[in-house]
Amino acid sequence: MQKSKRVAVMATVILLLPIEILILVGMWPYLPLVGKAFAGMLITFCVCGAVYAVALTYQRITAPRLIVERDVVVMLSHDGYIHLSAEHEAAKLPPLQLTGPKVEVTEAAPGEVEPDHWRILELAGKGMALRDIALACNTTYYKVQKITSAWNEKMAKSG
Repeated sequence: MQKSKRVAVMATVILLLPIEILILVGMWPYLPLVGKAFAGMLITFCVCGAVYAVALTYQRITAPRLIVERDVVVMLSHDGYIHLSAEHEAAKLPPLQLTGPKVEVTEAAPGEVEPDHWRILELAGKGMALRDIALACNTTYYKVQKITSAWNEKMAKSG
């Protein structure tokens, strides 16, 4: 403590000492009453503390015991352990998964000629439009165009 603080405390005690003595002398006849009031207050504090201790103990005994480690929560019960995190994840709704249409992909061997190749060339020779040929042969416009273009190039080279 610094010297100035010590001096201030001593001055306060010396100045208030006569008032303290006056209060003690004035209360002298009432000391038994004050003592009983103090004893009653002390008993009340002890009873309240005992009730609080019993309630706290009961709460600790009956409360669920949880083990928490990061994102995992496990509760200890009388039957064993209950993995609360796993139950929480299991309770979530699964994402809605729609099945797509069934698509079958078949590939022709590299040296194999498509079965509708000659039919496409026959219809093209009759002057039919490529879109109509694609519909008639149950194929795509692109495939019809590719076949007819390849045939026209072959004919141009040979003739």
